[in-house]
Amino acid sequence: RLSDALQPLGDPAAVRRAACRILGERLGADRVVYAEVLPDDMHVDMGESWLAPGVAALDGRLRMADFGASLLPRLRSGSPLVVDDVAASDAIAPPAREAYRRLGVAAYVSSPLLKDGRFVANLNVHQGAPRRWTAQEVALIGETAERTWAAAQQTRAETALRRGEAVLAAQREALVIALSGGPLERSLGVLGRCASALLDERPRTAFFLANPDGASLRHVVGMPPDYAAAVDGFVIGPNSLACGLAAHSGEAVITPDVRIDPPWAPWRDLAARYAYRACWSFPIRSAEGAFVGAFSLYWSDTREANDSDVALIGLFVQSASIIIARDMEGKRRQKAEDDLRESEARFRQF
Repeated sequence: RLSDALQPLGDPAAVRRAACRILGERLGADRVVYAEVLPDDMHVDMGESWLAPGVAALDGRLRMADFGASLLPRLRSGSPLVVDDVAASDAIAPPAREAYRRLGVAAYVSSPLLKDGRFVANLNVHQGAPRRWTAQEVALIGETAERTWAAAQQTRAETALRRGEAVLAAQREALVIALSGGPLERSLGVLGRCASALLDERPRTAFFLANPDGASLRHVVGMPPDYAAAVDGFVIGPNSLACGLAAHSGEAVITPDVRIDPPWAPWRDLAARYAYRACWSFPIRSAEGAFVGAFSLYWSDTREANDSDVALIGLFVQSASIIIARDMEGKRRQKAEDDLRESEARFRQF
């Protein structure tokens, strides 16, 4: 049943959610959580889960040592933890028992995943009352963890391949438009639409270019005309925010929630009017190294950036910098030719 359910799924998170659901239903558990070990090797991200009706979700990060520091070496060695009754277990210290009690966990199995010798993830099955876990159930949880990992990795590789093909197609289309003399709005618009299509939740996107004075930005393509008019002349500088700060600092500016970020206070009404909660801005650098603009993404809900998102967006920023550099060079060349013709015309008058 698990293999059949995971095969058609195209997203690693969907794979993990499906595995949690199938395992939870099969075991009659209260909660199943697929937790990923964070790079600090001290915390886990609770990630995807399945919950029985009325059971509370576990969100965010948890410190592993809070749930039994003495048990961590066993997990890191790849051995599962099997606890029939948290309250009666001599292996769990009183502070850790209290941590489990707050989460409504009276019995559990934690099946660790080791890859290349490193503890990378943990499949947890929770019960709100004491439960005697059988060897067959523990084996089933371990097998589910391994199959889920393998399916998620395969899906991740297939997704990366599809993304790569889509990015290359968009880059080719945008460059063809630029090389054929098409307007900057068209070529950058292709990149923005492709970026939105490849990212979860399909954020809106916009490209901004620095004005000739280098002190402010103008909207090129992406957002509606009235939004473009509202942000026209957006200041570039150390006290700015979003695209203005990104173009100044040369660093990405990630705002997961504009409603609680202090610099956004004067712009929250605008964000509410256009229904976005998170705003990410990435600087665009010219061939000479100067920062000439920014690429911004607007999410309808709060959103943190992960490494995969940033890497993907970086491909579009790189393509945009090439297209913008060519457009700027074309305009410089055109201006030089116009100045030369004007100079020749004045010379002929004498």
